[in-house]
Amino acid sequence: MAGPMAAQWGQQPTDNLSTLVDPDLNEVIGILHQRFQNQHIYTTIGDIILSVNPQQTIPLYGSRVGDFYKDVPSALSQQPHIFTTACRAHRYLQIHNTDQAIVLSGENGSGKTEAVKILVSQFGRLSTVGSQDPPQSDVASLLNEAMSLLEEFGNADVGINRNSSRHGKMVELAWDDGKLVGAEIMVLGLEKNRVMFSEHGEKNFHVFYRMLVGFDQEMRTRHRHNQSYRIIEPIDGGQIYRDMADAEDNEVKYRYLREYLNTLGIEHQTFRSGRQTAGTAIFEVLSALLHLGNIHFAPDPESDSAFVANQVEVEAAAELLGVQAQDISGMLLTRYGYSGGQRVMYRRDTSGASLTRNSFVRHIYFQLFDWLVKTINKRLAPTGQYRHNSKQLKTVGILDLPGFDNLMTNSLEQLHFNLAEERLQDHVTELVFRREFHDLQTDGIKVPDTKFRDNSEVLDAFYDSNIGLLRLIDENTDPSPNADMDLLNDIKRRHSKKSSVVKTDNTGQTFMVIHHRGQVIYNIEVLLTKNRPVRVRSFDALMEYSQNPLLHELMSTPHDGSSHSRHPGDTSDDLTLTQTYAAALRGMFRRLEGRETQHVWCIRPNMTLEPGVFDVDVVARQLTAMNVVEAARIRSMGYPVRISTRDFIDRYRFVGLPLSAHIDSPQGACHRVIRKAGIPDGGWQVRQRKVMLAWWHQDYLDTALERALRHVIFVQSRLRGYVARRKFYRMRRYFREDRDVLSNFLDDVSSHGLRTYHACQAQNDHNTREIERQYTGRDGGRRQARHHSDRSERDSYYSRSGYRGQSEVYNGHIDQTLDDFTTFKQTVLHDVTTKRDLDPTTWCKVICMEYDRPVGKFYVQNRDVHIDGTYDPFDGDRIGIGVFRNPERSRKTETIRAYLGQGLVLHHDTEGNIWAKRLSNNDVIVQGYDDPGNHSLSGDVILNKGSLPHGHSMKVFDMKELRSRIGLELKSHTFNRARLRHQTIVCFSLLEEEKTILDTPCWLCVVNINALNALETPDVLSQVEKMMAQAELRTEDEDLKDEKSHDAKARHLRTQWSRTDQREGFTQGESSRKLRIALRKRGEDIKNHMDYSWNTDRRGSSSQKQMTVDSLQDQVLRDPDGGLDGRRSGPTSPIGTGKTREWAKVKVTVKTSMAKEESEMDAMMKSRMSRY
Repeated sequence: MAGPMAAQWGQQPTDNLSTLVDPDLNEVIGILHQRFQNQHIYTTIGDIILSVNPQQTIPLYGSRVGDFYKDVPSALSQQPHIFTTACRAHRYLQIHNTDQAIVLSGENGSGKTEAVKILVSQFGRLSTVGSQDPPQSDVASLLNEAMSLLEEFGNADVGINRNSSRHGKMVELAWDDGKLVGAEIMVLGLEKNRVMFSEHGEKNFHVFYRMLVGFDQEMRTRHRHNQSYRIIEPIDGGQIYRDMADAEDNEVKYRYLREYLNTLGIEHQTFRSGRQTAGTAIFEVLSALLHLGNIHFAPDPESDSAFVANQVEVEAAAELLGVQAQDISGMLLTRYGYSGGQRVMYRRDTSGASLTRNSFVRHIYFQLFDWLVKTINKRLAPTGQYRHNSKQLKTVGILDLPGFDNLMTNSLEQLHFNLAEERLQDHVTELVFRREFHDLQTDGIKVPDTKFRDNSEVLDAFYDSNIGLLRLIDENTDPSPNADMDLLNDIKRRHSKKSSVVKTDNTGQTFMVIHHRGQVIYNIEVLLTKNRPVRVRSFDALMEYSQNPLLHELMSTPHDGSSHSRHPGDTSDDLTLTQTYAAALRGMFRRLEGRETQHVWCIRPNMTLEPGVFDVDVVARQLTAMNVVEAARIRSMGYPVRISTRDFIDRYRFVGLPLSAHIDSPQGACHRVIRKAGIPDGGWQVRQRKVMLAWWHQDYLDTALERALRHVIFVQSRLRGYVARRKFYRMRRYFREDRDVLSNFLDDVSSHGLRTYHACQAQNDHNTREIERQYTGRDGGRRQARHHSDRSERDSYYSRSGYRGQSEVYNGHIDQTLDDFTTFKQTVLHDVTTKRDLDPTTWCKVICMEYDRPVGKFYVQNRDVHIDGTYDPFDGDRIGIGVFRNPERSRKTETIRAYLGQGLVLHHDTEGNIWAKRLSNNDVIVQGYDDPGNHSLSGDVILNKGSLPHGHSMKVFDMKELRSRIGLELKSHTFNRARLRHQTIVCFSLLEEEKTILDTPCWLCVVNINALNALETPDVLSQVEKMMAQAELRTEDEDLKDEKSHDAKARHLRTQWSRTDQREGFTQGESSRKLRIALRKRGEDIKNHMDYSWNTDRRGSSSQKQMTVDSLQDQVLRDPDGGLDGRRSGPTSPIGTGKTREWAKVKVTVKTSMAKEESEMDAMMKSRMSRY
């Protein structure tokens, strides 16, 4: 019945259906048809806009048209346009100071998506009204770019609509004093299943077709693109693009897509790792999904388990996702369960592997879409002062839900979309019909004789607690062989007699719901399969260590429904999709509560997408479902604007009442305000509870209120200007007075300061000359020389910036030309030993190194610490090195960090030993295994050549080995505590070991604080000394036994033997018995090698008598640390061994003499200084 129907009217049809007297369906269709042919696509029903989709571009928009509508105050003087809806919402937002809502309703293909963009553009123009800040309207342009970007990822060609939204959305615009300062997009119910399957005549999401023809040859090669992909090829085997023009159009829209990403700041956005931009990473993930969709499985001939038949697609997807190909294959082909308390691996069959692949692709695409929404919302969020005052901002919400859907095969997505349509229709019916009828009956006003279609029975069929379809579907979601038949039987048993909108058939595969827009048949088996919870934890575990930075962002997205996208999918591993969708739908409608609502009803003119064709049957079906005729009748006869008397007086009292007026009769005051606004009598009523008005009366009242407020603002501006000027003059007078006082004070301070400075300078010069003259007297030059010598000797020890304050310096046993690693260890040990606020439970310090640059330092208190490649911040138990930043990081280090994986675990025991366990599949090497003399490593480390075993702990630092080193230092009489401190450090090379540790790309330095504390504890040193003494006693006893045994044998062999003369051995302390044995073995004469005691005493006494105090003092100055205590005296020392007591007296004498000289010098200086 497509054809002209307006010939029966000889005059221009009305543009407002509420002016018709007793309208009917044919009359309304005729008016709409005639206006459609004249390209007048907008018609009003009072304050409701009816929009007929023209299916083509018409010149009804743009800046000139938008400026015209924003300057006209009343809708009565304008042609119907969707711009009037935006202007009315903006006016009510400012005058009524309440949040606004615009609800768009209509079926698929009626033009709701484009209507949202048109509304946002007009709001951007309204934002600049009365403002000198036009850039505020950039929020509107950015929002339109953002919605266009989301269309590429969330819209698809479904045959009856080339740009069908496969998700719902609510756009919230934030306003501050009439300015648009921010926006937010909330998304509902993305049709994820479309990523893997599309029905006959439908397509996948737009973005896949854009990139397929938009990539240049370099990107095709890098993304390993093939000629065909299963998930975007039509089911019937046709061409991907309809014709060459379609392919060229997709190529142009690919460039638009990259422009959207660039405008929103996503194209060049970098991640924490800094390796890749978001624009590049997005298309790598999308290309990986194409390759994953191409994976197919074949059964193993010897079992039912599946294997991948085209491994090349797995490798291509793994390369783009930044994971290992075997990890993807393992996830797809195996699953884990528990049997008898043990974790068991099971092989999947081809069906299970295909389902896992499909879920994996859907999950990644959903997370990518959700991440885009969050990133866009961050870009659109209010900035600066508006962000801190977000609670004071007013909002306008635009609701656009998916239209009514009825495809060849309807399952879970169509059930969700149609459920949202039913909720939306119920919301519109409540606002337009039910509330008005209730208010009229309550106030005793005659209700218009009209009947409207109510879909309450359909909603009860879904939500009823006993027979609701949502409950029945969830109860039968668990996988079982008879789940579909159980659901069908439940529907028959509970709905056959109680509901007339739910029907079943005899095939056992479908059930039918009679929606308010038409009947839809749903496939039970497919519906139940899609409704089952999706297990996403295994997917996230696989992606956790991906080298693609975008996947880290995607997998870190919480699956608890708390994101800015308000997306219902994947909220929990235990909730079905129907449960999460219903909860999100309730939350979205809850946001509409308390708002003033404007309505836009969209109509599809035909089902063939042909421009200029008006199909009467198609339009009539939609008008009936939307209650258009009934709405026109009630808008004509009823009172759509109903305001309580209190709110009416509070809002409009400036129109007809003085500011100081006392209101005795609220009804009388309302009458006065209405007449003052110029509203003619009739068509309105003032009742006891509410004021009843026609839809256009509110425009009159708002115009009069704006006029009165302008007068009030004019008077207020003059008064505020007068008060501000007086305040300014007073502040300026005070400022000038304070300035003069401060200037005089500063002049006095400056002159006094100059006088004081010159006096101090003169006194200082005089004192300096006098001190120099006095200080060059007796013994002064000697003390200065001695002081310079001491300082030079102290500075000769090694020191480094940040290390000069160390309490113990290195002695001569450490080479003065230290290498870089020794320098590094000294700096690290100094940091630890000088830190005074360490917790007593701290047992080690871990430093993450990249070559010679530290990137992270941690003090560990817990018994175990896990070091891996994650991005988790340090929490006491885990160190994730992924969070560390290094602007000079090399590519080699990036690769090693990416493959660190689960890393290693360090822990300590009660004795102070350090144990390590490698969890990563890659090598971890303990440095120093080839140089055990300079490290306190365990024997296992040396036997394994430094390699940590996988899966079990191995002792790395051995406290027994450290005690042995302490014993060797004590025995050598050159105890070097600094050298022992160096041995408390253990280093681990990650994946790769270089010749020197500072050339290693990625390594760990661990300082054993327990071992450091042991070196400073006197009890530990005493224990080591006791152990050494016991060991030496045991050794001497054994030697004595050996000597006695040998001498006994020798006496039996000799003919003559006499007692040993009382003679001393060599000065080096060797026993006479051992000396005689050695000389006999060599066949030499004993007398030539023995010194008698009386000769030794005589020589010693003579040399001692020749020593003087001055020579001893010079000896002490040459070697302050050696000789006096008997430890550092060698064979050439003038002080013989065994004379410790005598030299202790000499040492005291020397110190006493030096102290006496210093005290005399200090007394002399003080006496001379006192004269001044």
